[in-house]
Amino acid sequence: MVDKKKFVFFITHSLGELDVVLPIICRLRSHGEKYDFRIIFLVEGLFDKFKSEIYFERAFKLLGVQASFLRMPNKFDYKESSGREIKNIVFKFKANIINPVTLIKLFSILRNSNVVFHEHSCQVKTVRAIYIFSKILRKKIFTYVHGHACNLDTNVKKIRFCTKYSHFLNFHKHSALTYLNSGYVKQSIIGYPKFYPEWNKFIKTYFGENPFKERFILVYTRPINPYYMDENIYYELLTETCLAIYECFGREVLVVIKPHPREKQDLIHKLLSKLNVRYEISYKDSSVLSLHAYLSVSFWTSAILSSVSFGVPSVEFYKEAELFYKIEPSGSSYKKIGLESVDNKKDLVLFMKKVFLGKYKQPVNALNILKENNDIDLRGIFNQSL
Repeated sequence: MVDKKKFVFFITHSLGELDVVLPIICRLRSHGEKYDFRIIFLVEGLFDKFKSEIYFERAFKLLGVQASFLRMPNKFDYKESSGREIKNIVFKFKANIINPVTLIKLFSILRNSNVVFHEHSCQVKTVRAIYIFSKILRKKIFTYVHGHACNLDTNVKKIRFCTKYSHFLNFHKHSALTYLNSGYVKQSIIGYPKFYPEWNKFIKTYFGENPFKERFILVYTRPINPYYMDENIYYELLTETCLAIYECFGREVLVVIKPHPREKQDLIHKLLSKLNVRYEISYKDSSVLSLHAYLSVSFWTSAILSSVSFGVPSVEFYKEAELFYKIEPSGSSYKKIGLESVDNKKDLVLFMKKVFLGKYKQPVNALNILKENNDIDLRGIFNQSL
């Protein structure tokens, strides 16, 4: 009897990690070999969001993935609040101390796994024990990027702790120097997982029903952030997007807002209520939403690649934040690889009219880049660790 290969993925940063992890698992499953996949959430807030979305429950069951929660120190569950010093002391204690029982559980999980994975930004206090135990048990650690960030020359923070011991799973050679500069010397190219044919087929086979029962336009937003989204620009982008939709399709079309995982809904509701928009806010997987979208608009986010992968007419609508070029010296990498990108309402309307009139053409150059290496055999990378 052949033993199952046991892979464990630790979710430490964002539900966007599942955008990468699930297509990888889907590809490995397609090879017909025996695998045991475990996905363990180390942040309670992320686990709660995971449990609230029925898509994940079904996808995990279909892919034969076990999901569980293990409380580890993290910066997301425990945040300081002003004026409550005793409470803050308790929060800081909980955020930095690991329960001995948890350590025993973690050691057992790692001992019974062949390969270990986590997201590349390396939440140090969350993963430190994983690295210590993995080193003792001689386990290979792979890191990956959450979402499908296309980092051509991004100023990625250098993290010595993780880069020294982990092997980086890079989507494309165009990002190799970026991650080398951030410390990831050991890299393997795996292609952009959202473009794996197996994943495309999986979504179409099991999630083919339109959740809204009508045609809709999909808008990917992102939260206000000093580097990526100034507040005034956020108002402009969302307002002008809706006005452009009205101008091209009328007020009856449904607008589906897919927020960033850490974006709050309040601002969206506040702004759209003034515009009398018929809209829905959805946290369904971007691949599922893309499958049924008429077109998509992205406020500079990797989620646009979900829509592109399913052939949905997609455009980046973005106005750079004041500090944007400190992180992205060459501007938007999605625009740079050939995806359509506009920065004003007039050009956004022109894009939408082009789609409406059937004159839209797929971005061939971008697709060639995004589909490169999408047939790679991942077993050759991971079997080295078994």
